[in-house]
Amino acid sequence: YGAVVVYDTGDTNFRSVKLPTAAGATGVLGIVVDQGDPNSSGAFAVGDDFSVCVEGVVECLLSASAVATKGGLAITDSANGTIKPWVAESKPYDVVGVFAQTKTAGAAPELVSVIVGPYRVQA
Repeated sequence: YGAVVVYDTGDTNFRSVKLPTAAGATGVLGIVVDQGDPNSSGAFAVGDDFSVCVEGVVECLLSASAVATKGGLAITDSANGTIKPWVAESKPYDVVGVFAQTKTAGAAPELVSVIVGPYRVQA
C-alpha cells in the first residue's frame, strides 16, 4: 500500500508493473492502493493483481527523512516504491504528482497525501 509503480517494459503483459529503483524514474503508472498480504509483511507475490491509482488523491510512501511541502512536486526516490520532493534530477523524469500536505518523514518511510497525476518532464 502506498508504493509507486512503473511499467515493466521487460514483460509483454499489459498488467505487469514493478517498483522504481532510481530517483526521477520514468514510466510512472501510479500508486498502489490495495493492502498486500498481511502474512508476508504486506508484500505482494509475483503475479498478484492489485489496484493502482492513476489520478486523484492517495497516500504514498515518503522516503525516510524526506521533507514534503504542500504544493511541491513529488518524484520517485531510489528506495523501492518511495517518493521525494523534486530537487535537481536530470531530465527526463516523471513527476508522480503534487504533495497535498507538508510532512517530514522519520527514520522509515511514512505515508503522505499526494494528488496523483503522472507526467513526463523531457530533456
